[in-house]
Amino acid sequence: MGTTGRRAIVIGAVGVALTACEGAREGNAPTRTTAPPHQVEVSQPDWQATGPANRTALEHLSPAARSKVATAPVPMLVPQRAGLLRAAVVTSGEHFAAFSGTADGINVAIQGTRAAHRHEGIPKTPQDRTLRGQPGRVTRNEMIWTASWIEGGIAYGLDLECIRTDDVRCGDDRLVVELVEELVFVGGEGSR
Repeated sequence: MGTTGRRAIVIGAVGVALTACEGAREGNAPTRTTAPPHQVEVSQPDWQATGPANRTALEHLSPAARSKVATAPVPMLVPQRAGLLRAAVVTSGEHFAAFSGTADGINVAIQGTRAAHRHEGIPKTPQDRTLRGQPGRVTRNEMIWTASWIEGGIAYGLDLECIRTDDVRCGDDRLVVELVEELVFVGGEGSR
């Protein structure tokens, strides 16, 4: 598309936005629906269930990542693959901790949260797998595999994306399940 075509689309979008604003000023604002009320429930992790931290995996993380692990409000689970650990980014917030690493042609992201959002009227999704001895679910969307489960009171999710779309390792769910099963505990604020 040429520059003129892009300019026409942008001008058209601005015109629609201005028309909507004018309608709002005249009392013709579009009707909005609101989502049903929800509650946030915050669970406490079962730190006793984690066992000792895997020192080998912890040592493969950078000093910055290790310091984030130490303050994580949930038990931090990471893959045992050294390449993913060396290139990892670890972050945490009030109720969550996350790991992200890229190596050997794959991107792996792991999140753990103790905050659950309960929405009225939304049915629970059935669990279709056993992951780490717990009921879990494995799905695929936009070429990204996601495994989710609850362990020790914490909701975990692991996302796997192959860098190359023709990578046979992402042709089915075997690799994402394998990564979930080999996760190890490396620490968190309640493990001191």
